[in-house]
Amino acid sequence: MEKLDGWPYQPEKCPCDDQFIQYLETLAPHNTVFHLGTGLHHKVGNYCASRGMACLGMTASVDEVLAYYEMAWCPSYQIVYGDVYHLDVRTIPYPSIISLFHLGELVDLFGDINEPAIRNLLKRAVPRGLAFFYQGSSAWDRAIKVVEEWEESKLLEPIDNYKDLLICRINP
Repeated sequence: MEKLDGWPYQPEKCPCDDQFIQYLETLAPHNTVFHLGTGLHHKVGNYCASRGMACLGMTASVDEVLAYYEMAWCPSYQIVYGDVYHLDVRTIPYPSIISLFHLGELVDLFGDINEPAIRNLLKRAVPRGLAFFYQGSSAWDRAIKVVEEWEESKLLEPIDNYKDLLICRINP
């Protein structure tokens, strides 16, 4: 896989992690989160750990992996290095919340959205889990087409918008 630089904390360019955390504050802390795109800051994972929520972050950046290992290690926040389009979902827990903020980004590195792979990830969620999408993503024009297909097939049911986030119920 080609080297991908880490993403620093830049809430003015990408507020989705902060918005996600604000929404998580309204939910019970027993949730298990799968978070795509940890950033160098690991803000979502650190927040989840502080609330006792289990969080599995996924990154395609070695820089973000190294930043994770420089932080204080916490058993409730773990990360996976790789490509979500080639993730064997059997290796992850059954999340109740899945964030797919950057779905369809980095086409040069990962190619187009691998719809079957993401569908399998969504089907790994606990029944009636939640999927979060960032409508401000640079790839939202591509991602929304796939999200709408999943809505038509009843895999996803839009239930809320929170700032720039689209929140859907997952019907595996």
